[in-house]
Amino acid sequence: MTTTRVGNRSDRIPQVRGRLEILRRGFGEAEWERLVDQENVIVAGFLTQEVRGIVGGGPAADYKVAYVQLGTSGVPEVAGDTVITNPVEFAVTTFSYPALKSVRFEATLAAGLGNGVVFQEAGLLFSTHVLAARKTFPGMAKSGAFEWLIRWTLTWV
Repeated sequence: MTTTRVGNRSDRIPQVRGRLEILRRGFGEAEWERLVDQENVIVAGFLTQEVRGIVGGGPAADYKVAYVQLGTSGVPEVAGDTVITNPVEFAVTTFSYPALKSVRFEATLAAGLGNGVVFQEAGLLFSTHVLAARKTFPGMAKSGAFEWLIRWTLTWV
């Protein structure tokens, strides 16, 4: 790829990297225990939504990251992924900017949701349910004794 530079500018589109963290804590506990902390795959749906947002392909709300899904497939993630298997879905409740060019989304899987399921994958989705990012991990059983915090950070590099 040819890059044209003018001062500090470049015509190169920044790449997006993602990092998934899954933490859990027991009922009444203050401290979170880290279960997963790994880079994830940004899937093709993310770029599609970015392009649609630039050209005005729909209402602005369509381009908002709004959901996390946990699922049961342990098949390794690839850029062409579009769905989470047997999803348990919950809303992103907070977002923040932990660093320049980064945004962090957080969602909590309450103690009463997903109990008895062995989760092996997570997905970050736009409000239109287009998958933006996906990560697989070793199977983890969810029980009512714990709530899980899903923290997903996207960084433009």
